Amino acid sequence: MNVGPYIGIGIGGTVKDIMYSYLMPDDDSDNGLDADFASSNPIITERDMFGDELDSSFGIRSTDIGVCFGAGITVNRFYVGLQYDMGITNLANKVCWKPSTTFRTGSATILVGFNLFKNKN
Repeated sequence: MNVGPYIGIGIGGTVKDIMYSYLMPDDDSDNGLDADFASSNPIITERDMFGDELDSSFGIRSTDIGVCFGAGITVNRFYVGLQYDMGITNLANKVCWKPSTTFRTGSATILVGFNLFKNKN
Protein backbone atom coordinates (compact mmCIF):
# COMPACT_ATOMS: atom_id res chain seq x y z
CA MET A 1 0.00 0.00 0.00
CA ASN A 2 1.28 3.48 -0.80
CA VAL A 3 0.05 6.98 -0.01
CA GLY A 4 1.88 10.25 -0.40
CA PRO A 5 2.30 13.60 -2.09
CA TYR A 6 3.65 14.26 -5.56
CA ILE A 7 4.93 17.26 -7.46
CA GLY A 8 4.67 17.39 -11.24
CA ILE A 9 6.60 19.90 -13.33
CA GLY A 10 5.62 20.48 -16.96
CA ILE A 11 8.67 20.95 -19.15
CA GLY A 12 6.94 21.69 -22.44
CA GLY A 13 4.09 20.99 -24.76
CA THR A 14 1.90 22.49 -27.45
CA VAL A 15 -1.83 22.66 -28.10
CA LYS A 16 -3.21 22.43 -31.63
CA ASP A 17 -6.35 24.42 -32.37
CA ILE A 18 -8.24 23.21 -35.43
CA MET A 19 -10.84 25.58 -36.80
CA TYR A 20 -12.94 25.15 -39.91
CA SER A 21 -13.96 28.03 -42.13
CA TYR A 22 -17.32 27.38 -43.76
CA LEU A 23 -17.11 30.52 -45.87
CA MET A 24 -15.68 29.90 -49.28
CA PRO A 25 -13.54 32.63 -50.78
CA ASP A 26 -15.21 34.33 -53.75
CA ASP A 27 -18.47 32.47 -53.13
CA ASP A 28 -21.47 33.65 -55.14
CA SER A 29 -24.10 31.49 -53.40
CA ASP A 30 -26.76 32.87 -51.06
CA ASN A 31 -25.25 31.89 -47.74
CA GLY A 32 -21.59 31.36 -48.66
CA LEU A 33 -21.38 28.20 -46.52
CA ASP A 34 -19.78 25.01 -47.83
CA ALA A 35 -19.18 22.02 -45.53
CA ASP A 36 -16.98 20.24 -48.09
CA PHE A 37 -14.71 23.28 -48.32
CA ALA A 38 -14.48 23.46 -44.52
CA SER A 39 -13.52 19.81 -44.03
CA SER A 40 -10.82 20.00 -46.70
CA ASN A 41 -9.33 23.32 -45.50
CA PRO A 42 -8.92 23.35 -41.72
CA ILE A 43 -7.07 26.24 -40.09
CA ILE A 44 -4.51 24.78 -37.67
CA THR A 45 -2.67 26.92 -35.13
CA GLU A 46 -0.25 25.81 -32.42
CA ARG A 47 0.21 27.47 -29.04
CA ASP A 48 2.49 26.70 -26.09
CA MET A 49 0.80 24.78 -23.27
CA PHE A 50 2.23 26.89 -20.44
CA GLY A 51 2.19 30.68 -20.20
CA ASP A 52 0.50 33.88 -19.06
CA GLU A 53 -0.88 35.18 -22.36
CA LEU A 54 -3.85 33.39 -23.93
CA ASP A 55 -3.08 34.56 -27.46
CA SER A 56 0.32 32.81 -27.44
CA SER A 57 -0.31 30.00 -24.91
CA PHE A 58 -3.09 27.78 -23.60
CA GLY A 59 -2.79 29.36 -20.13
CA ILE A 60 -1.87 26.36 -17.98
CA ARG A 61 0.43 26.49 -14.96
CA SER A 62 3.47 24.26 -15.27
CA THR A 63 3.59 23.02 -11.64
CA ASP A 64 1.13 20.47 -10.25
CA ILE A 65 0.84 19.24 -6.66
CA GLY A 66 -1.30 16.32 -5.61
CA VAL A 67 -1.75 13.10 -3.68
CA CYS A 68 -1.14 9.58 -4.93
CA PHE A 69 -2.42 6.35 -3.42
CA GLY A 70 -2.38 2.75 -4.48
CA ALA A 71 -1.86 -0.87 -3.60
CA GLY A 72 -0.11 -3.88 -5.04
CA ILE A 73 0.70 -7.50 -4.44
CA THR A 74 3.86 -9.57 -4.88
CA VAL A 75 3.52 -13.20 -5.95
CA ASN A 76 6.82 -15.08 -6.06
CA ARG A 77 9.03 -12.45 -7.74
CA PHE A 78 6.31 -10.64 -9.73
CA TYR A 79 4.62 -7.42 -8.61
CA VAL A 80 1.25 -6.10 -9.82
CA GLY A 81 -0.31 -2.90 -8.51
CA LEU A 82 -2.69 -0.04 -9.15
CA GLN A 83 -2.09 3.63 -8.36
CA TYR A 84 -4.13 6.82 -8.71
CA ASP A 85 -2.69 10.34 -8.78
CA MET A 86 -5.13 13.11 -7.86
CA GLY A 87 -4.11 16.72 -8.52
CA ILE A 88 -5.20 19.28 -5.94
CA THR A 89 -3.75 22.36 -7.68
CA ASN A 90 -5.91 24.37 -10.06
CA LEU A 91 -3.81 24.51 -13.24
CA ALA A 92 -5.86 27.26 -14.93
CA ASN A 93 -3.78 30.42 -14.99
CA LYS A 94 -6.04 33.17 -13.55
CA VAL A 95 -4.53 35.76 -15.92
CA CYS A 96 -5.90 33.79 -18.90
CA TRP A 97 -9.06 32.15 -17.59
CA LYS A 98 -12.15 33.19 -15.63
CA PRO A 99 -11.79 32.80 -11.83
CA SER A 100 -14.37 30.00 -11.86
CA THR A 101 -12.37 27.91 -14.40
CA THR A 102 -10.60 24.88 -12.95
CA PHE A 103 -8.25 22.34 -14.50
CA ARG A 104 -7.05 19.47 -12.31
CA THR A 105 -5.08 16.38 -13.20
CA GLY A 106 -5.89 12.78 -12.47
CA SER A 107 -4.23 9.62 -13.70
CA ALA A 108 -4.53 5.91 -13.08
CA THR A 109 -1.48 3.66 -13.37
CA ILE A 110 -1.07 -0.09 -13.65
CA LEU A 111 2.25 -1.23 -12.23
CA VAL A 112 3.91 -4.47 -13.30
CA GLY A 113 7.33 -5.49 -12.06
CA PHE A 114 9.81 -8.25 -11.44
CA ASN A 115 11.87 -8.36 -8.23
CA LEU A 116 15.52 -9.09 -8.97
CA PHE A 117 16.32 -10.09 -5.39
CA LYS A 118 14.33 -12.74 -3.59
CA ASN A 119 12.74 -11.79 -0.26
CA LYS A 120 14.37 -13.75 2.60
CA ASN A 121 11.21 -13.72 4.80
